[in-house]
Amino acid sequence: DIAVYCTENDNYFLARGKLNSTDENIKWEEADPVELTKKINNAMENSEDRNQFRRVIRYLKRWKDLKFKNQDNRPTGIGISVFAINNFSVSKKVDYLSG
Repeated sequence: DIAVYCTENDNYFLARGKLNSTDENIKWEEADPVELTKKINNAMENSEDRNQFRRVIRYLKRWKDLKFKNQDNRPTGIGISVFAINNFSVSKKVDYLSG
């Protein structure tokens, strides 16, 4: 995914749709990319938790690519990131077999 933004009167808008999409699937949505970046970067307090969080986002995006291959209605990368921010909880389990 490559996010494309434009600004108008100090407001940001995110381009939605793909090449050759129908007109109803092409639009500009109001967005706040600076705030979204802050939310993602500050979602976890320590680096170990943040690494796990980012790993889960990568896994979810890869799942999306495989599950929704060649489909117009697949979830966006931004949508997956927002979903992860709102639903992710750190899992800290000790693997006693690995030492």
